[in-house]
Amino acid sequence: LNLHRITEREKNSDSTPERKIEDLTKKRIEKARLKIGKQTGTIGTVSKRSKTERLLNGRYLFDKNEVIGEGHHGRVLRGIDLGTNMRVAVKCLKKQFKCTMGRFQIADRKQKKRNAEIIHEGRMMLQIEDLPNIVSLLDLVETPRKVYYVMPLANKDLSDVVYRRRMTESCARDLMRPIFEAVKGLHDSGYTHRDIKPENIMLYQGGFAKLGDFGLSTEFGYHSGLQVVGTPAFAAPEVLGQFHRTEKLAWLNYKRADIWSLGATLYVCLAGRYPFDDSRPMSEQLSSGIQFPKNRFQHYSAHAVDLIQKLMDVDPLKRISVDEALNHPFFTES
Repeated sequence: LNLHRITEREKNSDSTPERKIEDLTKKRIEKARLKIGKQTGTIGTVSKRSKTERLLNGRYLFDKNEVIGEGHHGRVLRGIDLGTNMRVAVKCLKKQFKCTMGRFQIADRKQKKRNAEIIHEGRMMLQIEDLPNIVSLLDLVETPRKVYYVMPLANKDLSDVVYRRRMTESCARDLMRPIFEAVKGLHDSGYTHRDIKPENIMLYQGGFAKLGDFGLSTEFGYHSGLQVVGTPAFAAPEVLGQFHRTEKLAWLNYKRADIWSLGATLYVCLAGRYPFDDSRPMSEQLSSGIQFPKNRFQHYSAHAVDLIQKLMDVDPLKRISVDEALNHPFFTES
């Protein structure tokens, strides 16, 4: 009888990685539903309203042609929540399949891993939903072929501003303070972002700035060693292999790599350009230190320059922490 029960249980169980991920995501979604009172789910429908309009889960209306942004694995579309009449951003990510005899099937480990990564960002956003100045996840919907993340629609991201004109010091301070606070919340909770840059800082009506895009985020110790992740222009030297990498301190280096990225982002806010260029090898530029051209920094305080230098110390163990940065005169003596 016991053997029969075990056999039936094994027969009816689904222990595939996709099922485990789906079950974990359902638990996170259910927790969020009970906590914030919003209807969410990992299984949903997309109905066709017109040639280009789609209705997601009977609530979120979006147009396939209203593209806000586009990446390697999907697109971000402009939409509206019919329940609240609030404008939303719908991030649409395609799962990877192979087509055999007209049927879609997951093919190999690589595709399984990619599909797990698609779910990862949603899982991360649910885990950190209570942290300050983080882009919130309104809904997560999974269909057989796609995953949709629904988030509040931002007016623009920081890259729309900093590459067009340089900011005043007070403006940069007001925009970056909440981002430093967001990173502090992540680090205090045991997470790293790993891709901090202007494109991932969302600006909302009223001038509020929030940190978004957690596709590369991870918990401390999740990886055995440093991997080359993020955007090279904002990645720390140890991530790019320009500094001795200590495997036992990988979690610390990832944490300090976020600090470097904060410094590089602040530099771009003030200078309107990257801290480094392609004129010389990266190793040579790092050895000579961060440059502060007079024509770009003459109107900024010594506190601003000092903070950037401490955030972008080539040695990750000598970089200041996010707590020390928030207590730096650049933020406290405004």
